[in-house]
Order: sequence, then C-alpha cells, then structure tokens
Amino acid sequence: MYDEEHQKTLCYKINLPFLTPQDFKNGIKLAARDLLVNGLKSIWQLNKYRGDVRGKALRRRQFDSNSNLRGVSRNARIGSQYKWRDGVVPYVLSRDYSASERAIIARAMQAYHEKTCIKFVARTHEPDYLYIKKEDGCFSDVGRTGGRQTVSLDDGCIYYRTIIHELMHAIGFWHEHERPDRDDFVDVIWYNIRAGAHSQFQKVSPSESNTFGERYDYRSIMHYDSKSFSKNGRDTMVAREPGMTSVMGKSDDFSPSDLRRLNALYNCHGRPNSRPVPPPSPIIRPLVRPPVIDDEDDDYDGAPFSIRPSPPRPPIRLNLKIPFLDLICTDMWKDCYKWAAMCRTSVLEVPMRFVCARTCGHC
Repeated sequence: MYDEEHQKTLCYKINLPFLTPQDFKNGIKLAARDLLVNGLKSIWQLNKYRGDVRGKALRRRQFDSNSNLRGVSRNARIGSQYKWRDGVVPYVLSRDYSASERAIIARAMQAYHEKTCIKFVARTHEPDYLYIKKEDGCFSDVGRTGGRQTVSLDDGCIYYRTIIHELMHAIGFWHEHERPDRDDFVDVIWYNIRAGAHSQFQKVSPSESNTFGERYDYRSIMHYDSKSFSKNGRDTMVAREPGMTSVMGKSDDFSPSDLRRLNALYNCHGRPNSRPVPPPSPIIRPLVRPPVIDDEDDDYDGAPFSIRPSPPRPPIRLNLKIPFLDLICTDMWKDCYKWAAMCRTSVLEVPMRFVCARTCGHC
C-alpha cells in the first residue's frame, strides 16, 4: 500500500491523459514568445509534409459515389450529423507531451472556451472522441468522424496557431482557400505547385460547405499562405484583392470571421455562456510557420482526388483508471482549494476528480 506522500510523488511524475488545472494555469502564464516561432522554415516546405486534412480526397470520391456514406462532408463545413453534440468535444491526450507542450495545448483549448461555446472535455466513456498524439506531422479529420479520431500534433506542430488550426478542422471546418467561391478571390498558379500537392488546392463543392454568408476571408486562421507547396519559391496563390497576397496565411489567431462562422455552426449565441465576437483588429505579421502537414496516406498519382484508403479502425475505449490514484483520498495538487469552483465544470470535472479528490468531495 502506498503512503500518501509516495502517492503524490507518483502522481506528479505522470502525464495524465487529459489537461489538468495546472496545465491551464501554466497556459495562462505563457508569453507571446512561448506561443509563436520566428524565422523557421515552414512545415509545408518539407518534402515529408503535404496537407493537414486527413483522408480528404477519399471522402470526396465517396461523396460522388454515395452521398450517404459516413465521413463525407455535406454542409455548414460538415453535416449536422458530423458536428460534436452540443459543442462538447471529448478528448484523450497522449502522455508524450511535456509540461510546456501541455501548457500550449491548454492555452489553445482555452481560447475556444472563452470565444465560443465549444468545450473540450476529458473523455470518460464517450464512443466518439479526439485522440491528440504525436503521430507524424500535424493533421486532423474534418468534423466528427466517429470512434477514435486522431489529431496529430507532432514535435513541429506545438504552436498556438497550429493547434487552433487543427482543432478547427476537427470541429468541422475546411481550409478557406477550398471554398466554392475561391476563384472569385484567389488565382491558383497551378504550374508553381509541386508534384503531389495539387489536391491541396481543390475546391469543396457547394453541397459540402456553408459560408454562413461570410465574405471570403484572407485573414482566416484556416488560410494557406501564398507560397504553400511551391516547387520553385514562387506564389502558388495570388489574391485578386490588392494587398491581400501578403496577408494570406499570416494570422496567428482566429479572425473575427472565423469566430462568427464557428459560432454560427454550433449556434453559440443561442446558448448561455456564449461570448460576442470581437470587432476586427489589424493583422500583425505572424511569427509562426503555417499549419501544414503530413498526409502520407494521400498517395497522389497525378490525378485529382486519388488516394489509397486505410483500413477502418474500430472505436476503442480507453480506461482512464490510474491504479494508485484511488488508494488514498487526498489532493494531489497543493492549489486544489483555489480551483474548487471547477470541480463540477464540464471542462475540468474529470481532471479535478483525479487530482483534487478531497476538495471536490469524491471520497
């Protein structure tokens, strides 16, 4: 039987499979320099990385042949059956992340909690959930696809704006430059796109997306930059509006339009605790690399939308029980009393149950 002090020591050495109050506290303390990266090569420029939407081409082919297949986008950036119920997104976090990485992830999730009605909550028994892990680059499916759904945030992806971008995919949003009306606002320079990346510039059909009446947004966090996937260092996309080419893909946070669409998709303003979208603010040239990543399962063979499907993965259940945590009823974190009000909140109820059992009355 572990004594209380030994139990606490073991607990602090474990990276729990969810974010704790301490992670969110650490995230709040992060300075801008901890969230952004300056002067590094963009991820999309590395030959290893392609796009960050997993299985995109396959889903489009399925849409053409059978519009009822699961995993196919329909409208509002994803059909209502692919939205997360009530905006609640269960997740499991890999234990491979360091304390500083967990803090950045927490900071990004907190931005959703503060600006939208989306809530990322530690998974208990939900069959559909995000599994956030270091797999191979940065990528996500679009919307809720069912079962365990990987969001890969590898070592080169742990930046605030990259996490915001990938989670927005998981919530149900395509890239801005994939809008059906893209060609009215952007010219794609196909010749400058490197081999194997042309599918990253295909438009989503009108039946797959809903812009909610929002004008094309060059400042969207979901927009690629002008040289994405360039084979020769020249622009692959040029804005039709003067001065906007240099703006595309340079945002380091949600744009006002991103928030309006996200809140419209989940009817956030019809719920309590939703917050008004802030007015537009001047764009600041970002210090981060664009969130573009590995889609090695998208085997481009020269024809649009060509992909080799992976075998389906059955939903799995993760047992969150940690053997020694329930041996002694105690608080594992010295500041539990400061977070007592969080014991029954949807976002932190499960973490608080483990690390602040006594304070939260779970004994």
